[in-house]
Amino acid sequence: MLDARKTAAAGKFESAFGREPQVVAWAPGRVNLIGEHTDYNDGLVLPAALERGIVVAAAERGDGIVRALSERYGGPVEVGRTLGGPRNVELPPWAAYVRAVAREIVGAAPSGPGADLWIGGDLPSAAGLSSSAALVVASALALAEVAGVESPSRNTIGFARMVRLVEHRAGTLCGIMDPLVVLEGRRGCALRIDCRSLEIAEVPLPQDTLLVVCDSGLERALAQSAYNQRRDECEIARGALERLSGRPIRSLRDATRDDLDLLGRAFPGESYRRARHVVEENDRVDRLVDALWRNDREAVGRLMDASHESLRNDFEVSTPELDALVEDARGVPGCWGTRMTGAGFGGCTVSLVDRDAAPAFMERMEESFRARYSRSPRPFASSAGIGARLFQ
Repeated sequence: MLDARKTAAAGKFESAFGREPQVVAWAPGRVNLIGEHTDYNDGLVLPAALERGIVVAAAERGDGIVRALSERYGGPVEVGRTLGGPRNVELPPWAAYVRAVAREIVGAAPSGPGADLWIGGDLPSAAGLSSSAALVVASALALAEVAGVESPSRNTIGFARMVRLVEHRAGTLCGIMDPLVVLEGRRGCALRIDCRSLEIAEVPLPQDTLLVVCDSGLERALAQSAYNQRRDECEIARGALERLSGRPIRSLRDATRDDLDLLGRAFPGESYRRARHVVEENDRVDRLVDALWRNDREAVGRLMDASHESLRNDFEVSTPELDALVEDARGVPGCWGTRMTGAGFGGCTVSLVDRDAAPAFMERMEESFRARYSRSPRPFASSAGIGARLFQ
C-alpha cells in the first residue's frame, strides 16, 4: 500500500513541477483508544497509528525558495525563502505549518537550499486524527533529505519535541502524544506512552479486530477552541491541589484520589471535575491495557464507555454529534467499545470492532447518523499501522 502511495505521489509531483522528486515521505494519522487530555498533564495514553496518512514528495530548488503545492489544501504557496526576502507573510494554516518546518529543517543547512513540495494523502483534516502532526512529520523528513541535513528521525524524542514546538507556534499547546505515535506506530499494536518518562510499550490489539473511525462532521480548530482553555483549567486545579495538600504537585499526574477528595470539598465545581477526569483517565489507561492483553471484551467496552462519559460530563469536550455516534455504536454486534477520540469539540469517534463485523457496523453507523443529522459520518476501517517512513 505504501509503495503505491509513493508511486502516485511521485507522479503527481512530476505533473506539477515537471521533474521527478528526489524523495517521498509518508506519516500516518492516529486514533487514541483511551487517555484523553492526559498527555499535557504528564499522564498515560494509548494511541495507535492508522493506515491513512499524509504523503509529501520533494525536490531541491536552486533559488532558495521553499514552495508547497497541495491537492488537499491548494497552492502553490511560497512558504519561505532561505536566501533572504520576506519571512512573515501571512499564510493559510496548512502552509504555515510547512513554513515552520522549513525554518527548523532547511534553516539548518549551510547552503540554505530551497525546495518544491507536493502534499497529498487520504487522512481527513481537522477531524481529531492528528493530521497536523502527520503533515509536520512528513514535511520534515522530506525537507531534511532534500537539504542534506541529518534526518530528525535519528532522534525520535528530539523529533517529537520539534513537532510539538511547531504546533505550539501555530497556537495549539498540544502534548507529546501525537508526534510520538506518528513516528513510532507499530503494526497491529496500540502504544502505551508515559508522557512524563516518554517510555513506550507495545500493546497488541485483539486479533481479527479493526479500528473503525466515524467523523461527526464538525471540524475542530483547536488553536481557536477551548483546548488551550482546558490546559489552563488543569493548571488551576494543579495549583489548588498543591496549596491544599501542602506538597509539590508537578502536574495532575501526581494527584491521588485522596487529593481529589480534598479538592472536591474545597472547590466542588469545575476544578474538581477537570482534575477527576485526569486522575481517573490515567487509571483507565492501564486497566484497558490489561483488558486488551486478556481479550476481555466486556471490560474494554466498560472502560471506553467510562472514558467518553468523563470527557462529556467532567471535561466537557464532547458534542451532541459525538454522543450520538457513541450511543449508536453501543450494542452493535461485533463492537468491543467506542468513544470520542482526540481533543473533542468535534472530530471523530473510534470503535474497536471484529473484522468480519466491520462492514455491517459501518453501514449501521451510517444509517443511524444520517437519520439524525441528514449527513454521513464517513466511516472507515483501519488496522493499527506503522509509523512515518521515507522513500527515495
